[in-house]
Amino acid sequence: MKRILSLALAGALVLALPGCGASAQVEELSAEEEERVERAEREARLWDWVDALPERQREVLLAVKQEGLSYKEIAASLGVSERTVASHLRRAVSSLRRAAVKVYLFFF
Repeated sequence: MKRILSLALAGALVLALPGCGASAQVEELSAEEEERVERAEREARLWDWVDALPERQREVLLAVKQEGLSYKEIAASLGVSERTVASHLRRAVSSLRRAAVKVYLFFF
């Protein structure tokens, strides 16, 4: 993450040097680069939160969201009931929401 930020800042500084192009292009590229860095930071933060989830909750969340498996398929693979799968997913999503709210309240 620090490397991405450093590269983005270095790129913005090089573009801002006199004689490196039109200032309108520099501002546009800087804004695009800044948005890309912010998006990468948000994604990294989300993955940190997902990694911090209890193992079963993380397994269920990823099985549903990334692999697109049904509750029935997940229940069969984990040897639990569909209701337990739903409970793990609900708890995982709730934990991620709480983490996001803490960050949101911190910045605003």
